[in-house]
Amino acid sequence: MSRRQATRAFADPTNPQAWAVCDRCGDWRFHHDLVWQHEWSGTHLYNKRILVCYDKCYDTPQEQFRTIILPPAPPPILNARPPNFAVEE
Repeated sequence: MSRRQATRAFADPTNPQAWAVCDRCGDWRFHHDLVWQHEWSGTHLYNKRILVCYDKCYDTPQEQFRTIILPPAPPPILNARPPNFAVEE
């Protein structure tokens, strides 16, 4: 099995930088170019613990996985006087 060529990372002897592999596509990149992938779970974003390249493999967290928080019910009316329909008929 052959190793993929590092097309997005290069060796610079005057400014050495760490390389890393994107967990999704397998491209060799500079480690500082990779970002953590996050996903919604309930009301919080959680880290999926995979490093991906931002320009090609990063997925924006989907709002459909976010929990919908409904506003509270309005306060009840004190001493409400509903009409007496039985008497009116």
